[in-house]
Amino acid sequence: MKEFVKVVFDCGAKKLYTLWFSEINNGFAKEGDLLICFSKEALLDTYCDTRDYILSDATVVFPVADFKAWLSHKGEIPDLNTVLDFWNICSDLAFTQQDTYVGDEDDEETEELYDTLYAACEDPESVQLTKEEEEKLAEILTDGLELVRTYLKPLK
Repeated sequence: MKEFVKVVFDCGAKKLYTLWFSEINNGFAKEGDLLICFSKEALLDTYCDTRDYILSDATVVFPVADFKAWLSHKGEIPDLNTVLDFWNICSDLAFTQQDTYVGDEDDEETEELYDTLYAACEDPESVQLTKEEEEKLAEILTDGLELVRTYLKPLK
């Protein structure tokens, strides 16, 4: 049986609770065409209990409000490890919904930025993003936030 990880998109005033899994292809749990998404953690827990889903002890939280603040030039760049995790989870969201995602583009600029963020996870002090890298990162985060806005609609 598949093990799921709770993924929380913390939008500030509201939170969205979803289920992610890792197999040959990573993705999000769906019911029909809809992603499993709730506005309250207790509703997600009840949903999982009634289906005997196996939940990991881990919960991953993405600070959507922090990403939005940085994109509107009202906040510091979020933790680059969290940014890279968000990039990856948005890639899985796009895959699940058979959609495209700027972060999945197969071009040198995108791949180099990904590698830079990956290096930052190992040694945060060694990485300083250039203006061009910040612009590309803003494009990737904006597209990821649009995927979240488009596809994560609470079932209840």
